[in-house]
Amino acid sequence: MDERTLFSELLQEMLEQAQINGNRISQAEIQEYFEDLKLSEEQMNHIYAYLVAHRITVQGFVPGADTKQVSRQYQTFGMLEEAREEKERAEKAHRREPETKTGMQVTSADKNTELTSEKTTKPESDSAFLKMYLRELRVVEKLTKGQERELAEQLLHLAGAVAANEETGFVVDTVADELLAELKERFVHHKLRGVVKQARTYASGGELLDELVQEGNIGLLTALQRLEQYQEADAFLAFVEEQIVRAMEAYLDEAYAKDGEAQAMVAKVHFVSEAAKKLKEENGQEPTLAELAACTNLTEEELLAIVNLSPENLRA
Repeated sequence: MDERTLFSELLQEMLEQAQINGNRISQAEIQEYFEDLKLSEEQMNHIYAYLVAHRITVQGFVPGADTKQVSRQYQTFGMLEEAREEKERAEKAHRREPETKTGMQVTSADKNTELTSEKTTKPESDSAFLKMYLRELRVVEKLTKGQERELAEQLLHLAGAVAANEETGFVVDTVADELLAELKERFVHHKLRGVVKQARTYASGGELLDELVQEGNIGLLTALQRLEQYQEADAFLAFVEEQIVRAMEAYLDEAYAKDGEAQAMVAKVHFVSEAAKKLKEENGQEPTLAELAACTNLTEEELLAIVNLSPENLRA
């Protein structure tokens, strides 16, 4: 058995024993549990914080500010485990609910998490893709501003605790990574509506709107990858919004640049075509590449690229 697995098993065994003993355990007993692992003082402090978060009194230990902060992070683990279990129970209950006259199951999510855009007439220009996308978002949890901020705070606390565990080389809570992934997924799903709303400020519908939604989602995921760089929820939420907008505007800048290049190429094609017609009228035959180059002041390389787009034919 590797040390990581052994550590997790000992931790769970110690927690259960402390709960049996009236939620109390001594420092000496804790040290005896882990004496074979040769843990550092910092790693032991994480264990104490973990126990405090689970409402266990560690006799002989006085938690400092750092321990209290880590303890709050482990309390977040516990809340998330409870939330996940509650979610599973709710989903089971929903599956047992009777069907309505339309044959669709009625759930609390259906009642309380409708898209704002569903209450108004959808633009006719929405693509089939976007309409399907919005239908899928209909059952996604919709949070208030306060709930969004609370979710961001939980994300930051949890990410900090996971990072701290990685630094010490032990995973104090074996479900931490899984819970963090679930919390990130919940955050992303909540923000998807906001991405669509932001995209509509740039485009009313059609393919451009679809592209902007996808680019905004990429910006959202990119922001989440830098979660560990933030400690304040408000600053992190502002950064997320900024990344979404930047991703969309970067796409627009690139699209406008390409559109400008395309328009310039169309103008050149027209210019070369008119020059070729003029030379044909003057000489009675299709011009050569060299003749056209002399007439237009373009290089033969430039002309070859343009001629491939032009309906006119050149004489070899």
